[in-house]
Amino acid sequence: MYSGTNSDSGWGQEWAFRNESLVKSGERWVPLISLFDCHPNYSCRCSGPSCGCTVTNTTQGGVEEQYAYVGCERAWQFFKAWEESEGVTQGFCDEILLEEDCSVGDEGREPIQSKSNKYEAKPPKYCVDFWGNTIFGDAEYDDGDAACECSRKQWELGSIALRNTVGGREWMKDDMSLHCEETGNYEEWQCDEGRCWCVDAATGKAKTNVVPEQLAHFLPCYKESKGDYQRRCESMRIGLAQAEAKFLLHGHQWARRGYDTRCDYDGSFYRAQCSTSKNTCSCVDKNNVQIGAFGVNDNVDYWYPQMGCKCARDTYEGRSEMGCTPQTGNFSEMQQFGNFEFCVDDDGDYKSGKYPLAGDSGLKCEIEKCQERIDECAYEVGICDRDCVGYCTAPPA
Repeated sequence: MYSGTNSDSGWGQEWAFRNESLVKSGERWVPLISLFDCHPNYSCRCSGPSCGCTVTNTTQGGVEEQYAYVGCERAWQFFKAWEESEGVTQGFCDEILLEEDCSVGDEGREPIQSKSNKYEAKPPKYCVDFWGNTIFGDAEYDDGDAACECSRKQWELGSIALRNTVGGREWMKDDMSLHCEETGNYEEWQCDEGRCWCVDAATGKAKTNVVPEQLAHFLPCYKESKGDYQRRCESMRIGLAQAEAKFLLHGHQWARRGYDTRCDYDGSFYRAQCSTSKNTCSCVDKNNVQIGAFGVNDNVDYWYPQMGCKCARDTYEGRSEMGCTPQTGNFSEMQQFGNFEFCVDDDGDYKSGKYPLAGDSGLKCEIEKCQERIDECAYEVGICDRDCVGYCTAPPA
């Protein structure tokens, strides 16, 4: 077992991983590592040849009052209290809570989630990191094969400061080429550093020997229709990483400018791309083609951290009919459907109850969980009704 401290991740926690699943090809190890025997908030403690994981703390960062992260078990208790409250059982909801599946001592989240409650019975599944933040990968509710293990592994690999070492020099390892399917599972055909092999789609464990990439067409998982292994986006990213490595070997530091191309876990282009040279941030499809007019042409440094583009991409791919913000492509907080309105979070999940378009007074409803509506009501006195009732389902006509 290897262990260390991941100071770059922001966790400030000890991490540990084993190397049993590494596949050796010649003198190289293919990185099929099982990261995080001990997840964040857990520390690896060894006594002789045996090691175990113990809870370090129960909040991200360790100080509950200063961090928004809530352990999964505690979040589940909040959910059950909400679901069993008198108002919710009667169908009245000021806010909407969703149940999450917990793992790792009930502190973290399972890789795949289908957040639901008794009023939202069969929502889509999607992949999340340890903290519950949405990452690449989603599937229909009844897809029993989706496991999100590849997406979670990609997140883990990206969260630990993996490094290359050549000629005594060390630098960040940005040239990994692990591929995930759109469901968050592993693609069966995997290649890295010029070597290829087949894996189990659910677990990522190797099913064949490792062969040189030139002989990949002999692998049972190889499909000619997929073309070259590397996709456009990751080939750009890996090419830059390899060029930077050559500069370092010759004693030169490559000072990158602007924002690097961002890739999804399947090797395609991430939904938000920014360019300092063009002074633009845009929402794009998997081929890096801008989606509609979603984007900005000014002050890239300001807009970059806000560009989520999830709503724009979901709408483009026919998976959402919600309203999006025109600059960032994020889900608009306020949404309207039929005779009611409500608020959603960055993933498009309900966070408020459903309110009529106007209260009994004929005024707009002040919705406690919607910052956009709270600001609107505060800006102009007398335009909002504070006595509106929120519903867990569509309000009566």
